[in-house]
Amino acid sequence: MLGPKGPRGFASAAASPHHAPDHALALAHLALDLHIDVAKRTLRGTARHTLRAAADGAQSLRLDAVDFTELSLTSDGATLHYDGAVALVRFERALSAGDDATIELRFAVEAPKAGVLFLGLEGDRDAPLLAASDHETERARHWLPTIDHPSARPTLAVKLTTDAAFDHLCVGAELRNAIEGAHRISEWRLDVPCPSYLTCFAVGAFRRWSGEASLGEGRQPIELAAFVARDSERDPERSFAPTASMIAWMEAKLQSPLRVPKYHQFGVPFIGGAMENISLVSWDERYLLDEALEAERRPLMDIINLHELAHSWFGNDVGCRDHSHAWLKESWATYMESCWLEDTVSADEGVYDRYSAAARYFEECRTKYVRPVATRRFDHSWLLFDRHLYPGGAFRLHMLRRLVGDEAFWTATRRYLETHSGGVAETVDLRRAFERTSGRSLTLFFDNWITSRAHPRLSLTFEHDGEGEGTFRVTREDWADGDGLFDVRLPITWWIDGEAHAGVVDVGRRGGELRALMSAIPTRIAVDPEQTLLHELTLKLRRPMLLAMLAEGPLSARIDAAKTLAADGSDPALRALANTYVEEPHWGLRVEIAKALSACHSAGPTLAELCAADTDPRTMALLFEAAGKHRSAALRSVLRRRLDGMLPPIAAGAAAEALGAQRNPDDLERLVSLTKEGHEEARAGALRGLGRSTLETASHALRACLEPGAQRSRLRAVAIQALGALLPWLSEVPRKRALAGLEQRLADPIASLRRVAANALVDAGARESAGTLERFRRSLDDQHAAELDLSRLREKSPNAATKRIEELEARLQKLERSMDTQE
Repeated sequence: MLGPKGPRGFASAAASPHHAPDHALALAHLALDLHIDVAKRTLRGTARHTLRAAADGAQSLRLDAVDFTELSLTSDGATLHYDGAVALVRFERALSAGDDATIELRFAVEAPKAGVLFLGLEGDRDAPLLAASDHETERARHWLPTIDHPSARPTLAVKLTTDAAFDHLCVGAELRNAIEGAHRISEWRLDVPCPSYLTCFAVGAFRRWSGEASLGEGRQPIELAAFVARDSERDPERSFAPTASMIAWMEAKLQSPLRVPKYHQFGVPFIGGAMENISLVSWDERYLLDEALEAERRPLMDIINLHELAHSWFGNDVGCRDHSHAWLKESWATYMESCWLEDTVSADEGVYDRYSAAARYFEECRTKYVRPVATRRFDHSWLLFDRHLYPGGAFRLHMLRRLVGDEAFWTATRRYLETHSGGVAETVDLRRAFERTSGRSLTLFFDNWITSRAHPRLSLTFEHDGEGEGTFRVTREDWADGDGLFDVRLPITWWIDGEAHAGVVDVGRRGGELRALMSAIPTRIAVDPEQTLLHELTLKLRRPMLLAMLAEGPLSARIDAAKTLAADGSDPALRALANTYVEEPHWGLRVEIAKALSACHSAGPTLAELCAADTDPRTMALLFEAAGKHRSAALRSVLRRRLDGMLPPIAAGAAAEALGAQRNPDDLERLVSLTKEGHEEARAGALRGLGRSTLETASHALRACLEPGAQRSRLRAVAIQALGALLPWLSEVPRKRALAGLEQRLADPIASLRRVAANALVDAGARESAGTLERFRRSLDDQHAAELDLSRLREKSPNAATKRIEELEARLQKLERSMDTQE
C-alpha cells in the first residue's frame, strides 16, 4: 500500500542478484522415455542427456531434481550425488572443448508438488481425467532431472507411455502413436532448442479440431490443431480458428518464419493461464469460447492467442539468457498485441490497448511497488511476471518505436530476431541492434526506462494572459523510492479556430513550462497524442476545455478528459459523460467512462441510467462492474430488471455481482438461485455477489458450495474466493464456521483450489489462520510458496474499521439523496 515513502519494495532485503548458471557442460539433446500413471499420480522413466563441453577441463554437471522418489545414474564413467534437490554428476575424466558425452538417469516421482497437473481423481470427479505439465518459471524440476533454466536449451526426443484409453499430446513432431496391449505409446521429436519451461505433454481423453496455416510461397502449410477435454462445453474450432491469419500477420510483420513442426493448442481446467510451450500451447479452459461467450470474450481470446503466438519468436526462438531479461519475451509479446490491433482493427484500437496497458501498470505502481523492468534482484523468478513486465514493458517498447521511427524500429527488431535465432539474448543485445540500425545512442533510454525504477507523475495547467500568450505549466511528483527521476519531454497539441498547433514541454526535476503565442484560448488540447511518454497525468483545466476535449480529438485525450470530468462530479460533467457514453462508437472510451464513474461518489444515478440501456456485449459487464461500486435503490432496481431479461453470460455474472454489492437481504434468495442454473460465467458472478453482500446468511450458501461435487470445480474456486470476501463481515460464530470451511479446502483434492483457499484467507486478513497458513506454505513448492505472501495478513481484523467506513459512506449517500430531493 502507498505510505509516506510510496509503495513497498518489490524484493525483500534478503533477495540476492540472480545470474545464469555456468554451461561448461551444455545440454545439447534430451531423450526422454516417460511412463505416466494418472490414477496413481506417478511418473517414471529415463532421461538421456547428450552433453557438449564448452571448454577444456569440463567434468561436472549440476541438474535440478526436487523430491524424486528414485534417481540413479545408469551410465558408466560418472558418479551421481543427489541431496533431494540437486543432482551432481561428475565424470571420472575431464572433457575437452567440443567433446560430447552422454548420461542416462532413471527416475521416478509420486504426486509432485508442482510441474504436472493431475485432474479427475478422488474428490474432483467432475473434472476430466488427465495429466498435463505446466512449468513456468521453475517447476519442471519437480518431475524432470534437468537444468531448469531458460538458458539450457536442448533438442528433444520424447516417448510417452500410458494406459491405452488416453490420448497423447506433446511438443515436437509426432513420429509414432500406437496401442500395444494395454498401453498407448507415442514418440515425438523437436529439432529446435527447447528449455525446460517450454517442454510440455498432456494425456487424457481429448476432442480435436484440425486446420492448417499457409506459410507463403515455396513453404509447406503448417498443421494447426486444438484440443479440449472430450466432454468439455468449450469449442476448439470457435476458439482457435483465427490462428491461421495471426500466423500470416506475424510472419509478414517480423519477416521471419515460424520455426515449429506444428502449431497445436489445448485447453484444460486449472492449467494456470496460457503458456507458449514450443509447438503445444496450453490454456486454462475458462478462456476458451462457446457459442454463448463468442460476443463477449472473442476480443480477449484473440489477444491471448496472439500473445502466445508472438512468443514463438520472442522467448521461444530467441530465448532469454536469464530471468532478469524476461521482458525480452513478455513485454514484446504484449506489445505485439497492440501492433496487431493497430494493423487489423484500427489505429484507435492500438491506442486504446496501450492506454489501458499503461493504466494497469500504474495501478500496480500505486498499490504494490515500483521496480525496474529488467532487474537481477528478486526473491523468486515467478514474481517478475507482473504488470511491470507485461504492460509496463510493452509501453516502453512503443516509446522506443516513437523515438527511432517505424522503419528503424521494425528493421532493428527483425535483425535482432535473425541474429539470435535459436539462441539466447540479453537486454544489451536488443539495445545494440537498435543502435546499429538507428544510428542513435540508446544507453540513456535503456538506463532510464529499463534498468531504473518508476516513471514521471505530472500535473498540467493552462493559463492565457488575454493578450496573445498562453502558458502550459507542468509540475511533477515522482516516486519517493524510485530512481527514475530523469528529465522528460511532454508533447502537447492545441487547437484554435480548428487549426492544430504543437509544442513540447521540457520537464526537469522541478517541472517545466511552454509559452506560445495564441490569438485566443485554445478550444481543446491533447497531451502526448502519439503516446511517446509513459507518464501519469493530472489535468487541472477548466470545465469548458475538458468538455470540448471529451467531444472530439485523439482517443487518449478524450479518455483523459473523461477521467477528469468524472473526478469533478458536477451535474454538467456527469451529463456530458452520460451523453458521450450513449453516443460514442468506440467501446474503449465507454469502458473508461464507466471506470471513471465507478470512483465518483455522486455518479450512482448516472450509472443506473446507463446500466438500464446498454446492450453492447463489449461494455455491459464492465459497466455493471462499475455500478457495483455504488449502492442505491435505483441501481438495485435496474440490476434486477436487467437480470430478468436476456443478458450474455459474463454480463449476467457482473450484474449478479453488482446486485449482491447492493447488500439487500431481499436479494439473497435470488442470488442463491442464480448460482444453480445457467452458464458457468453467470453462476460465478452470482457467487461473487454473495461474497460482496456482507450478509451473514450468504455464508451458508457459499459454504454449501465448497465440498467436492457440490459445484463444478471452477465454481468451487469462485465460492472459496467469495467466502473469503465475506469473512470480514461475519460475526463470531458464522466467522468460525467460514474459517473452518476455508481451512478444510487447504486439503482439497485439486492443488489449485488449495492455493485459492490460502489466498482467500490471506486477503481476508484471517489472523486466526496464520499458523495453519504457515504450515500450508511449507508444503508448497518454492514458486507457489513465494507467491503466497503471508505478510499481507493484517495486524488486526479489518472488520470493525471497514464496517465503519462503509457506514459513513452510506450516510453520505443518504444525505446527498436528501439534498437532491430538497433541491
